[in-house]
Amino acid sequence: MAYTINKFNGEPLITLQDASIDTSTALNLVGRSYVGYGEIQNENFVHLMENFANDNPPARPIDGQTWFDTQRNLLNVYDGEKWVVVGAAILSETPPEGVSNGSLWFKTNNQTLHIWNGSDWAFIGPETADGFGVTRARSSTLLDSDGNLNPVIFLTVNDTIIAIVASKDFTIEPSAGIIGFNNIVAGITTSSQTTVKGNLEGVASQATRLENTRTINGVGFNGTSNITITASTTNPLIPGDYIVGGNFNGSSSTTWNVDATSANVIGKVVARNSQGGFAAGTITADFVGNVTAPQGTSKFDTVEANRFIGAVLTGNADSATRLRNPRKINGVDFNGTADITVAASAQTLTGTFINSGVKNSALESVGTLNSLKVADPGIIIGSADQFKLSIEDNFSKITSIVAIDLVVENGGPDLSFVSGQRSLQLQGPNEPALISNNLSNIGIPGYSFNKVYANSFEGNATSSTLATRAQNLTNGSAGSIPFQTAKDTTAMLPIGAPGNVLQVGNAGQLFWSSFLFEELTPGNFIVGASYDAQAQTTWSVDATSSNTANKVVARD
Repeated sequence: MAYTINKFNGEPLITLQDASIDTSTALNLVGRSYVGYGEIQNENFVHLMENFANDNPPARPIDGQTWFDTQRNLLNVYDGEKWVVVGAAILSETPPEGVSNGSLWFKTNNQTLHIWNGSDWAFIGPETADGFGVTRARSSTLLDSDGNLNPVIFLTVNDTIIAIVASKDFTIEPSAGIIGFNNIVAGITTSSQTTVKGNLEGVASQATRLENTRTINGVGFNGTSNITITASTTNPLIPGDYIVGGNFNGSSSTTWNVDATSANVIGKVVARNSQGGFAAGTITADFVGNVTAPQGTSKFDTVEANRFIGAVLTGNADSATRLRNPRKINGVDFNGTADITVAASAQTLTGTFINSGVKNSALESVGTLNSLKVADPGIIIGSADQFKLSIEDNFSKITSIVAIDLVVENGGPDLSFVSGQRSLQLQGPNEPALISNNLSNIGIPGYSFNKVYANSFEGNATSSTLATRAQNLTNGSAGSIPFQTAKDTTAMLPIGAPGNVLQVGNAGQLFWSSFLFEELTPGNFIVGASYDAQAQTTWSVDATSSNTANKVVARD
């Protein structure tokens, strides 16, 4: 049965026939009962989700449809006649065509913005000159040498700042790095690399005629300050090395000083301080006579002398009075000429290793050991007649007169290995035994032993989950079933005859008997023979996917 597809405003779009596909729009619309509709429907959802992303727009758009232009990365909407960019400017070097009123165009080659007014592209800004760099006046701020921001206007031509307009005088912070500018005045400051040409009125701080300093009687004059004219001195007195002061030409009094200091300063003449001393680095000299230093430290590379009088010398000496006669260290002579080996007290030893040559020891106490490797014959603990632990023939051997106790918690022992003598004292057999305090377990859930080997087990077993073999179950025969008739009592039920079933009597006895089932008969919409439990029977639901009377509906 065909049905009508309507737009959101209620206007009919198409009439869609059964088992058909309509391709009159950008989506493939699927009619009722169309085989293989899943792929088509899912692709429709993907196309909607991606807004028909492609380099080219959909071929059959309808009003309000969106399209993502992957070539320009712009979202467009169809207005019934053309595709219009949504919420973004169109980026291109040439004016775009087919746009609507209010569309924006960003001209990429000169970075300017334009708007379509219905007949032409109106320029918005910024001001520029096609084919050149930034050419316009623009507002900005400049940081001065005091760290303050100042509002300015840059007059720029082809990316070069020609002049700066400001409201007050300031010095530009050097890090600003504007070529041709340093000090800014209130008004217009032109770049030092440009020239102002034309007629000017007003006061100038500098004139071309005084741009180069001129001399008057040898004194420079550029109009910035007063000068004093004296007699011409053609040969002034000029200070040479280690003299500080200006040239003397007879025009004014001049003072010269020797460039000297008592401090250790490179390029200075050495002058004594008020105490008569001075600081110096390396002094190279041949000394004849006595060298004294009443205070401070004097350091020489090599000193040769017949004798020293006064303070004790420090530093390296080929020999010393204190080691002239050998001295003993722990009984070993030492005079400083060769290494010696000293037998030291164990309490003074350092380091983390004991020499491998140490073979014997009589230690009575050892701290915590991280590892211990013992060679034959093993470890002896206590006297030989009381307790012994040794390694013999790759087996551990522990001997004791009475018992070895393992205490896990206070109040033990929790586990003891006793001798036959001790076993007799505890009412056991005259044989060694591993005993506990009646509270210890062999293994716990999750931490069990793999196998237990023993000649026999004595005592009661409350349960058993698995046995790999058993020699005999009392009163049993092939096929018998064990069952518990009372506490501590187990009976065996022989196998029953073929076809019999196991039943429970009123008193709880188990017995075999023949049991006949009532027949199970198939009802409506069930196909198959009656089931009597004697033979295998298959039933099926009477269903089909075709339009057939008196059948259950099954999907194809």
